[in-house]
Amino acid sequence: MATTPTSLPPLLKVLRAGAGVVLFVAGVFMLVLPGPGLLFIALGLGLISPTLATRFKEIAIRLRDWLKNKIDRRRRLPPF
Repeated sequence: MATTPTSLPPLLKVLRAGAGVVLFVAGVFMLVLPGPGLLFIALGLGLISPTLATRFKEIAIRLRDWLKNKIDRRRRLPPF
């Protein structure tokens, strides 16, 4: 059974994201230096993406709730 990013312990999440960043940066350097740069960039993004997807979803939910509260407050105000 595959583990999802949310079911991993916090230390493994950090290690996975750290490894992804290292691979991504190494891939960027390999675009100029000899080496399989695009492969390393793809592998790095593959390791980072589950963490980022979860984080982006949390941010989107917060933004939606904040906008709802702003709109509701604005509707409760009396007109000019």
